[in-house]
Amino acid sequence: YQPQSVGALLVRAAVKAKKTDDFKSLCESRLKQPLGELAARVLLGQLALATRDAAATQEQLALLSERIKLDSLQNTSELACHVALPAITLPDAPPIAIELVAQAVDRLHKSIQTSRGGGQQEPVTSLTFRLAHHHFQQNKTAEGKRLLDSYLAIQGPMWSNYGGDYPAYQRKLAMLKIAGEFARAGLKAESLEMFGRFADATTSRDYQVGGPGKEGAALLNGLAALGATERYELLSGWSLPTKDRLSVRIITGLVTADRTPRAFDTARGSTPRGPQAAQLNSTLDLLIAAAKEANKLDDLQQQLAPHAKANIENAPLALAMVQIAKGEGTQAAPLLTELIATRVKEAAANTQNRRERRDTAAHDAVLARAALLDNDPDVRELGRTLTARFIEYTQRVYDQQMMPAMRHASRSALMGPDRAAELDAQAADVGLKHWVAGSNAAATDQQQLSLPQWWVAHDGMISHTCGMGYDQLYLSYPLTGKFAVECEGIVGLWAEGNIGFGGLVFQGLHGGTNSISIFPAGRRNETVTRPDPLERGNNFNRIKIEVDGNVVSYRINGSPIYSMKQMPGTSPFFML
Repeated sequence: YQPQSVGALLVRAAVKAKKTDDFKSLCESRLKQPLGELAARVLLGQLALATRDAAATQEQLALLSERIKLDSLQNTSELACHVALPAITLPDAPPIAIELVAQAVDRLHKSIQTSRGGGQQEPVTSLTFRLAHHHFQQNKTAEGKRLLDSYLAIQGPMWSNYGGDYPAYQRKLAMLKIAGEFARAGLKAESLEMFGRFADATTSRDYQVGGPGKEGAALLNGLAALGATERYELLSGWSLPTKDRLSVRIITGLVTADRTPRAFDTARGSTPRGPQAAQLNSTLDLLIAAAKEANKLDDLQQQLAPHAKANIENAPLALAMVQIAKGEGTQAAPLLTELIATRVKEAAANTQNRRERRDTAAHDAVLARAALLDNDPDVRELGRTLTARFIEYTQRVYDQQMMPAMRHASRSALMGPDRAAELDAQAADVGLKHWVAGSNAAATDQQQLSLPQWWVAHDGMISHTCGMGYDQLYLSYPLTGKFAVECEGIVGLWAEGNIGFGGLVFQGLHGGTNSISIFPAGRRNETVTRPDPLERGNNFNRIKIEVDGNVVSYRINGSPIYSMKQMPGTSPFFML
């Protein structure tokens, strides 16, 4: 939430035109009008900020603070923050600005508690966390924690108009957000405690949290900065069963890539930088890594063994992971075999192709990845089989993030960490002569999940082994004049090979749909559709682009599909 208004634009225009005195006079003339006083006061505050007039800023903030005390309308609190929030960011932020935001947040919380404004997340969420962040920066930990406790308490009234598990789902999301804020403030114990509450909170399968996201990344990155012994003590206490919780806590998910330019590192404060590419991670991975560094693997195994024998939730999985980490993967083989058999039965029983997701499905991924790295070839083979079953599951439930992430994780395990890191760092250079890698994924898609792309060429075939769905290979040389390019592309489940030219992607092979798509690279919202041609499923199909001057034609298995005239200046590069 960032306050935006026409008033702010008007203030900037007045400053640029050197008409601030005229603008100030117009605003002051409205102060005596009951319906115009508040808006005029906000504009005068914005003008004071724009002209760097500290005294006038202080005066308007104080007057707005008095107005909030007398006016209980939510709109008044929001408008006051149009002045107070920008003032907070000043190097010498006036204390009255903090007080005003605190007044507004308190008013919004009380309004929601009395069911006025239920279901409206903004601006209360952004204002609450902005103020809490400020408290933590000023070492006012108690005030920040009290504010976030209040935010968690209003989740019930905020979502009281919604039925089913939706309020519980939103409360769980709030716990995750609060855990992330604690982590960014360096409050590791508080962050872990709230992260545990998030892990223990249950919702129906209709409302599942996909993973820990950026909030979990803040916590995990903070833990990674601790010493091994301290990290092990924190994570083992958090993970292992207690008398009140008969389960091994495990949270598994994707930690999104941190693509923020290095120039902004000074603005991070104590928050550590995250991974450069999205990573499949889990609290169990972190626990085992900490135990290994602290020479505590035997201790962890001894603690898990009785829980696994009693079949406590997640304990057999955790024990198997420890056994693999100790180089005793053969002891984990029975569990892997049993798990694979269970997944085969589940897939066979799903005759209606239901897309119901399992809460703990991602646990299979971390176990499979660990098995792929084992020294025993039989255990590695079990890891490959479990990986294949997990990818089949992600295809069935249309998990477009976990599927490519698991492909990358499994390929990395097969290549080894050093070689995988080399491939990840190559970016556009994927090692294929005359070809450059690229992607037409939108920035919003890359923010959610960004993975390096790997391509393999062998014996006349090119395969996209891992990466995102919008990755392409571009021929390094421009093509002009009259020519044709013909090749064969596969039609598989979530694996279709297509081509493009002139800045357009021709998605003619697309199993399971009744139409083909033609769209500009990076602009899927401008798609043109055509009837789906006859194609061979789970097989290769011949695709061809013909260019004659400014006319581009597209064929599949010899049948003409699409033809168009190119505009002058279009891209002359062919893409796969």
